[in-house]
Amino acid sequence: MTITLKPETEARLRNRAQRDGSDLNELADALLSNVLVDDPASMTKEEIEASYREMAADEEREAEALEWIEGTLGTSRK
Repeated sequence: MTITLKPETEARLRNRAQRDGSDLNELADALLSNVLVDDPASMTKEEIEASYREMAADEEREAEALEWIEGTLGTSRK
C-alpha cells in the first residue's frame, strides 16, 4: 500500500524517525496503529498505559500541546 503525505507531514515523520533512531516504516505503522484502534474499550490497561507513555515521550507533540494550553489559558468562555 502506498500512502501519500503532505510534504510537511512527511518531513516531520522523517525527522522523528531520525531523532528516535527508528525505521521510517515501523514508525509510520506504529503511529497509524494508534489512531486505527477499532474499539478503544477493548484495549487492555497495559496497552492504554503504553499508548499514553508513547504520547508523553513525543516531545514535539507535548510542546505543541503546552503551547496550545498556554495560548488559551485564561480566556473566558461566552
